[in-house]
Amino acid sequence: MAPLSGKGGREWGIRMLLIFSPFLLLGLVELLLRAGGWYAPEPLFRKATQNNAPVWQINTRVAARYLDPRRPDLPTPYPETFALRKSPETFRIFCMGGSTTAGFPFDGQVPFPQQMKQFLKDRYPERRFEVINLGISSLNSFAVLDFVPEVVEKEPDLIVLYAGHNEFYGPLGSASALAGGSSGSLVRFSLSLQKFHLYQLIRGILLGLRENPAGGDPQQTLMEQAGGNRDIVYGGEVYRTTLGDFAENLSSVLESFAAHNIPVMMGQTVSNLSQFPPFGSDYALAASPELEQVKSFLTEGGKLFQAGQWAESEAVYRKALQLEPEMPDLWFRLGQLAWQQGDSASAKRWYQGARDRDRVRFRASGAINAIIDSLGGVFGNPVIDLPALFAGRSPGGIPGKTLFCDHLHPNPLGYYLMGRAFGESIVAAGLPGVSRETVSRGPYFIGDLDWDIGLLRVFKLLRRWPFPERTVDYGQYRPHGDPTVARRAYDYLFGHHDWVKVQLEQADAYREAGDWRSAARQLQAITLVLPYLSDPWIQLANLYKDQQQWDAAVAAYREALQLDGRSGLLHYHLGLSYAGRGDKEKALAEMQFAAAHPSLTPLQKANARFYQAGYLVDLGRSDEAVALLKQLLSENPDFRPARIFLESLQ
Repeated sequence: MAPLSGKGGREWGIRMLLIFSPFLLLGLVELLLRAGGWYAPEPLFRKATQNNAPVWQINTRVAARYLDPRRPDLPTPYPETFALRKSPETFRIFCMGGSTTAGFPFDGQVPFPQQMKQFLKDRYPERRFEVINLGISSLNSFAVLDFVPEVVEKEPDLIVLYAGHNEFYGPLGSASALAGGSSGSLVRFSLSLQKFHLYQLIRGILLGLRENPAGGDPQQTLMEQAGGNRDIVYGGEVYRTTLGDFAENLSSVLESFAAHNIPVMMGQTVSNLSQFPPFGSDYALAASPELEQVKSFLTEGGKLFQAGQWAESEAVYRKALQLEPEMPDLWFRLGQLAWQQGDSASAKRWYQGARDRDRVRFRASGAINAIIDSLGGVFGNPVIDLPALFAGRSPGGIPGKTLFCDHLHPNPLGYYLMGRAFGESIVAAGLPGVSRETVSRGPYFIGDLDWDIGLLRVFKLLRRWPFPERTVDYGQYRPHGDPTVARRAYDYLFGHHDWVKVQLEQADAYREAGDWRSAARQLQAITLVLPYLSDPWIQLANLYKDQQQWDAAVAAYREALQLDGRSGLLHYHLGLSYAGRGDKEKALAEMQFAAAHPSLTPLQKANARFYQAGYLVDLGRSDEAVALLKQLLSENPDFRPARIFLESLQ
């Protein structure tokens, strides 16, 4: 074919220009927005500075990718930090998921990632673990998939994934009122566009045309706002579509991590089966004599149940079930009856059926766990059977209020079980390093304060939809333990919001009461969650030293010195602690260092040299001790302890 030339060539060029000019214009706008730093997408991580060192920090605004950024209740992750450059000895774990991974409604050391971290630290005391919690309330598998590329960049050694409860009502979920997605494919495509500044500009304009969510009812919980479609039929179209989206998202997540040789460990979802009736339970029958008969059976069965006539009540409910076989409330009532008659195995099956048929789907159905288990097998990822674990620790093998604080969030005992289960699976996978068997048999560093913080936070939730609506009166709250501690938790939640402050206040209260072990527990909680703060380490070390817990004091002082190596006084106290446990060589070295440190006062230096002389004597080096004491007295002739000590040596 002859090349175009002349008029024909010009016409072809004009047509190409007309076709591509809109794309060129869009590209130019994108370049201008990037150059000016305008309408940048929210990153998952930001650079920050901590103890004068550069670190990565989780962006607390990252949920604005999926929700209106003007929301006053925008779900926020804890702004955890981790090293900008991972050291060779560090084992870095990212925990991904929704509110359970975040640890709702509890704070600090209670969430299972922190419990898992302490379990691993106990088992591998010589290894360094970074456990970064990316759990964010309400987010589902669409968000997890969206986070994957940024997580991969941060060189994880392991991903721990616990997700599945928020697939219907989480942002971009099929039934969500927050930011519902009608098609999984379209949602994934829109998420792929989020990295473009132009997309953010257009999104910002469209959001600006909507009503500002800040003007909504401030008393509404996030659950109330999230519930869009409140009638999702078991096995119906919305149900099947959502399960399909979850399976596709999870498959893509696992495939992406596998492509980068990053192992993933998953947990099956677990929820409270026995404490709460289904949130949504309607009749499938239209108005008819059969429907009226079902209603009559329900009334009659309820009266018999209240009268303690279990067998008679069950017989009536089974008649109703023949007419309404998928009614969640009937399944739940039959579970209650089976429990009352001592048949816990049948009760569990009925309760599971009630959960699966619940039309208000805040709890994952058993089908979600089947998908997790299946894809774990396909990709070779370990799957932790958390339902079996919780069943083994629950009365009758039915998870309920002993391990949960609401419909699906564990209490501190439940979070500890989760953390330990994931930790044990990591150990079983053959984590390199020397492992020891001594581990805690209960939650790490959790006291009444930590319980009350969570139970007070969930107190309102349990009194608003989808739970039976009641007046929210905190005067009716029953403290987990000491009412004084509960008041301190209340002040934290509704007052100063400073977690470190409330933990230190509680530690001081225990110390004043003479309960040093509980005081140490509160300080240990801070050091677990915020290990880069030197002051809690120092307070903890001083507490151990005062109680002559020498090994613990040495460990805490060494941690403090890594954060504040300029303090001569820390070397001084570390020397005393080494001496307390009988390690005089190390005690001598620390006292020598402290005695020469410019931060100590003359009196403190004199004391350091005095102790130094004592350690020399203990090590059989009395001549050196005499020389040191003489030098000390020549500079401080009024230092009476040194004079007495010297006279005893001569």
